[in-house]
Amino acid sequence: MYSNSSDNFQQDNQDSVHKFDKEMKLRAPLTNRQFRTVQNRDFLRFCKGLVDEIGEKKAIKLIKEIVSKGSYTTGQRGSKATGKKSLTSFSSYFKGPVFLDTLTMEIVEDTDKIFEINVTECLAYEICKTEKADGELGNACICHGDYAMAEGYNPKMKLFRDKTLMQGHGYCNHRYVLEG
Repeated sequence: MYSNSSDNFQQDNQDSVHKFDKEMKLRAPLTNRQFRTVQNRDFLRFCKGLVDEIGEKKAIKLIKEIVSKGSYTTGQRGSKATGKKSLTSFSSYFKGPVFLDTLTMEIVEDTDKIFEINVTECLAYEICKTEKADGELGNACICHGDYAMAEGYNPKMKLFRDKTLMQGHGYCNHRYVLEG
């Protein structure tokens, strides 16, 4: 059996980086689209397989439940990281690089109680469409979690939306409202 723990292969330096944590040397830099496609492709393929195995209705219900749990936790982590539960703090994510690089949006309203945007381009939607996972499946995999993320960030925060690119509309309308 081969072992790489000999002195020839392992540094004695306690400050060295573990091999799992070393920076990857990629032959070419990835575009945002390429990185997000790699990041989402296997999940979408798994979800499509789940639909094939247990049927669309059951699969979408299950996917929505699982995605909602994860998104709720993401929202909780976001509010803990900032130490805030305000809508202004939450909406700052949409104005940061992750969302600005993956969405084209127009801010419709931005107050302490309401944050409303219309999304006209969404990289996640484009990836789902390419993977033939748009429509209800893409909505379950990607969009549905938005509701739980808002509530996880602040239980008094609600998302209202009746249009998504994923479901064939011309844009997504996100209206986050801080109640109370």
